Amino acid sequence: SSAGVWFVVRHELIAWLLQVGRFSATDAARTSEYLGWFCLGIVPIGLAAVLQRASLVLGAARLLAVSGVVSLVVYCVAAVLLVEPLGGSGLALANGIAHGVGCVVLFTGVIVRAR
Repeated sequence: SSAGVWFVVRHELIAWLLQVGRFSATDAARTSEYLGWFCLGIVPIGLAAVLQRASLVLGAARLLAVSGVVSLVVYCVAAVLLVEPLGGSGLALANGIAHGVGCVVLFTGVIVRAR
């Protein structure tokens, strides 16, 4: 998938696009590290968008609200736990984890609602 391509070429891409002027090699390395963690969350983010639309089609707006609240709580907890060991990368990873949990909530709700 495109997330895999982004993950593989992230160092070169960031250096080529951003490593000019006051944006140093260290800044580029840090940014490419963050991008790598964000790439892990691209699939859950896309899947969540599809499942959100499915829940609306099924008339399950409440499910969408519950999923949003659960995702927000998971993000906050994961960010607090991951920012200490991983720094800014922890925030990127927390984003992917929150969307993944939101996908589980939405998928479960959509399946139950569709039956």
